[in-house]
Amino acid sequence: MPRTKDNNVQEPLSMINYKKLAEAIVQANRQYDEEKLHEAQLCNEKELEEWHKKVGYNKNKPITIVPAFFRMLIMNHNDIKGDRATSTLLSFVATSIMSLGMFFMFALMLVCIIAIFVVQGYVSSNLLFSRIMFAIMAFLAFILGNLFRISIYEIQNMHDRDYLNTILSSILTIVGTVLALVELFRG
Repeated sequence: MPRTKDNNVQEPLSMINYKKLAEAIVQANRQYDEEKLHEAQLCNEKELEEWHKKVGYNKNKPITIVPAFFRMLIMNHNDIKGDRATSTLLSFVATSIMSLGMFFMFALMLVCIIAIFVVQGYVSSNLLFSRIMFAIMAFLAFILGNLFRISIYEIQNMHDRDYLNTILSSILTIVGTVLALVELFRG
């Protein structure tokens, strides 16, 4: 029988409050997980800061990204730790693809808006119908362009490299499918 703090009298095991004990264990486990996560974030921030120093990137001066990119290309293999270059490359490719998608959607929107005023019955004998269709296409292109723009910001702020790799694979699959469909309908 365990002893109590107040006196040296043993209390029976049946008097232990197992619910409080379980809550204390769960709370201690949560606190340990939070501390571990906080340590991992600090370590990640420290590694990123060290990486920025090595390549000469300054967050306050966006123009330093170009020389930093070229320094990264010629770095000594002893200075490379982790997968910063790979995640940077994946992020750059995903951001570039999304930027192109955003550009083409906004270009399609502008073409549709111009077509509303230029088309004079060439698409359909009903001028009102063609203008409505082009307006709908312009609106959809605007929505898709903004979704691409939002995706760019999300990719730039992404820290989970596995998720970034999954996103890039999905984007490239969609791009490949679109190119295949274009070739199918063209030929």
